[in-house]
Amino acid sequence: MRVLGFSLGPIFPDAVHGGSQKNLTLIMKYLGSLGHECTIFCTQRDDNKHPFQLAKNVLVKPTLQFKQTYPEPYGTSPYYLANIINQIGDAVEKHDRLYINDAQLLYHFLYDDIPTIIAFQDLIYTDTLAGAFSFMRDHLIVPSQYLKDTAQSLFATFRPLNNSIMSAIPNGVDSTVYHPKSSQNIRSIIKLPDDVIPILHPHRPDPRKGLLEAIKTIDRLRSYIDGQTLKKIRLLVPEYIDSQVKIDENHMSHNVFENALYLAVQIGLPDLIFFHPWIPYEAMPAYYSLGVATLCVGSFIESFGYVSVESEMCGTPSIVSRVGAQRSVLPEGLGRKANYGNYDEAAQLLAKVIVDNEKASQETREYIKENYGMETFLANYAERILNARVQPSLPSNYMFAWNLDDFLQIPPWCTFTSDGYYNDYKYGYLDTDNAALQLISNIANGKCYGDLLESGFSEKTIKESVQEGWLVRIPFEYQEQT
Repeated sequence: MRVLGFSLGPIFPDAVHGGSQKNLTLIMKYLGSLGHECTIFCTQRDDNKHPFQLAKNVLVKPTLQFKQTYPEPYGTSPYYLANIINQIGDAVEKHDRLYINDAQLLYHFLYDDIPTIIAFQDLIYTDTLAGAFSFMRDHLIVPSQYLKDTAQSLFATFRPLNNSIMSAIPNGVDSTVYHPKSSQNIRSIIKLPDDVIPILHPHRPDPRKGLLEAIKTIDRLRSYIDGQTLKKIRLLVPEYIDSQVKIDENHMSHNVFENALYLAVQIGLPDLIFFHPWIPYEAMPAYYSLGVATLCVGSFIESFGYVSVESEMCGTPSIVSRVGAQRSVLPEGLGRKANYGNYDEAAQLLAKVIVDNEKASQETREYIKENYGMETFLANYAERILNARVQPSLPSNYMFAWNLDDFLQIPPWCTFTSDGYYNDYKYGYLDTDNAALQLISNIANGKCYGDLLESGFSEKTIKESVQEGWLVRIPFEYQEQT
């Protein structure tokens, strides 16, 4: 079978741009190993514009002239978009299946007649959101139950997504690759002195990935470790792979490193940040093994969170904020979690790791192997892709009008914490004096709209809470359909 893959993010021969691109390459390599002929079209960049063989039966064509870097990849010349339409249209005619990685190919007319599988790898970036909300057929895959619940809640009022058309396939972690390894070679490559305490921050420079929050967490360590130990800490930060091409002023990394360096000086730790080159994919297990801990304490709405689980598999504890799928990918008892913005809570967890020389527990690693095995991940994706069939477009069923039997509940993107009621997409907490808070506190496992009105809550408060994403409405008609 001939399988066509599409990615707005670049695919490199020996580097990984992000978790979404990692998934695509893993899936295509697996299909290639089964004997299927796979071709991936992706964005052309100054440092990556020639076709190459990624693996047996997997050809990568970085020939699409979208804008080279995020955000706004469609912000390119109109004749480039016309060329892209022609390239993809021609390729579709020569393939049997189309896999769209991250719901980003907006030109639906290109794939009317080919079985198409679409994956939402996140619901954050503008291009993904634009593509996601126009999903119509044939099958949709998301990387966690969190994102599945989120998508179903969001689509409930206009295009219900049932389980036959949507699958949650958790990302896979290869335990034969990700396990504790010697880090001496990677230490010498990045020229890290032997006497420092390395804390890892292996993320792209999106401000929401938490570089400033990591520095603030280390600043709060003053209350929990001695000064000499604090001065030995270095926060390892990779120079982003996008630095190899021209970056426009709207790039997500704009000013992130400058702001981080300034903050490190302000807190009296000018040598805290240790920049190093982007780490090749195959060297990541040794890099994870190098760290004392890995920090994932930003507000970025992870739909799975590869970094934290890969770090744990390599023996290095990860400390994550209770945001997005990080709330649930590892159970509370296994993961080290802090409420977003609670730097004292995060610092206490980090201090315990440093002082007690804690490693990731065997129980945590066994949980990851059992629930996020690579073979299961790849086999499930292959089954959905190879068995896909062209389906009729999903009917639009606009359920804007409210019904007394409509169900109100806590959205998947919100949660109660000891620091307040948190909304992933607000990147913060609901004000304690907000009228909605009393309403939300009375929802518990959900209530019907009519029951809330009878309890004395105003129509205005209820509807504004839904409008602002603090609650979600599941229309009565949707409950009937599912």
